Amino acid sequence: MKRVLLSLSMVLVLLTGLVGTASAAKPISSSGSFTADIIFDEIELIPVGANCQLMVPGVVQFEGTLAGTGNAVTSALVLASCDEFAGAPIGFYRDVFSSDIQFEGTLDGNPVTAGIRYHGTVAPGGDINAVMNFSGGLRGSVKVEGTVAEGGDYSGKIVLK
Repeated sequence: MKRVLLSLSMVLVLLTGLVGTASAAKPISSSGSFTADIIFDEIELIPVGANCQLMVPGVVQFEGTLAGTGNAVTSALVLASCDEFAGAPIGFYRDVFSSDIQFEGTLDGNPVTAGIRYHGTVAPGGDINAVMNFSGGLRGSVKVEGTVAEGGDYSGKIVLK
């Protein structure tokens, strides 16, 4: 009887492992582009010492493996005073930013709703070096190269939950 119970336990453990493996989502190699439409009328400038924090809403449109739209709110610490920032072209000064995007669309044709945290740095001149991390209906991270207030290209692995 003990041998039968042990064998039955081993079968259950093996079956559980197989079911877990079969249901695991596979990462999807993802790439594409996105555009950022900033709502410039709603930029809020907040002095922070010698620097300026800005808060700005916008909409991000994705094409490629990830396709759809997301409403975004961006916070950036610009390494200049608010007066200097206000008098210069977007991207003139270095900044560190984070955007929270509520995405609705598809991943590789599969419908999904997810949160995206887009964060990185803007170099003087406007070049962006950043990543997007996913939550909700997606997980993973993609590398982003882009231009401030315009958009860019993304590539990396994303998993549909």
